[in-house]
This record gives sequence, structure tokens and C-alpha cells, in this order.
Amino acid sequence: MGRSKKILSLGLGLLLLAGCSRQPVRHVTIQSSLTYDPADPQSLRAVSTNVFLGRVLSIDKMDTAANDPASPYKDDLRPQTYGKLELLQDVMGKMPAKADFVRLGGVMMEKDIYSHENKENLKKLDAKRKIAGLPPAEKSGQRLDMRTEGDIYLQPGQTYLLYAKWNAAWQKYELLGFQYGAIKK
Repeated sequence: MGRSKKILSLGLGLLLLAGCSRQPVRHVTIQSSLTYDPADPQSLRAVSTNVFLGRVLSIDKMDTAANDPASPYKDDLRPQTYGKLELLQDVMGKMPAKADFVRLGGVMMEKDIYSHENKENLKKLDAKRKIAGLPPAEKSGQRLDMRTEGDIYLQPGQTYLLYAKWNAAWQKYELLGFQYGAIKK
């Protein structure tokens, strides 16, 4: 699927959800197509470079990969949670004592999701929003809580069994498996 179609698809999904209610935070389920089964520990382990017991030190920000200049995922408009963690025990692979991580899902203002979108795609999305009686995406005051169904948010100070993949281009560990890859201890 091309970038334009992905953006319109995401925008239309958000548009439909935005018309349902006027709550301060709207919950949106992220659809994800994976090449592995996150509910199967063996499948999850097979795509991980590291499995470890770790403590979340901080949640630093939530932003889209498309808005992050260092990100290798320039077309991804789904929110990501960025933070730092501390290694307590390696189970598979070797990690540093402290590391930066990124994880799919987060809470963001809708306008920030589209802050680096090209004008042509925004124009198409805003035309559909206007029909629904909504403001332009880049002026929306709606906060969106976006994550996969059943997923959890990591909490600073908490310890988890984590599955991760080192992303050398991004210089971060990508935490994998949603709620199945972050098992609270």
C-alpha cells in the first residue's frame, strides 16, 4: 500500500472514530500486520535479538515514527512510546546496563500525528473531515490513545520480561509483542 493510501486509510479510521463521541481522550485500536504471532513465546523469541528482565526508568515522549528524524519508518503515522530502561538480567542476547527503547502505541494530540504530513495528503483528509463536520486534522484538539487491542502501557519503576529487537539505524531497542512481549513481574 502506498504512503498516500496508508495516510488516507489511517485518516478515515480516525475520522470515523472522531464522529462517534466528544470524549477528551479517544481510544483507537491500532491494526498491525505482523510476520509472527506475538501470543506465541517461541514465535516472539524467534524475531527478537534480546529477551531480558528490565525496569522501565522513564517514559520520555510519545510521537509518531514519521515525526522522528532518526526513525527508519518515515511513513508510519502510528504513535510510538519512547523511553529508557535498565537491564536487570539477560535471558537471550547481550544488552547494555541502560538503553533507549521505542514501542508501538501512545497518547497524542491528533494534530501532532499529522504535523509533518505533506500538504496534498492533508488536503484530501481535511476534505473528508469537513464533510463530517470536523476541523482540519492539523487543527484538531482531540487527544487519541492509540494501541493494539489488549495492549498495556509500560509504567516507570515497574519490572517486565521484555522481548526486543535492536534497530541499528534508529539506535534504539524496539520492544516487540505488545502485551505478550512486556510481561509484568
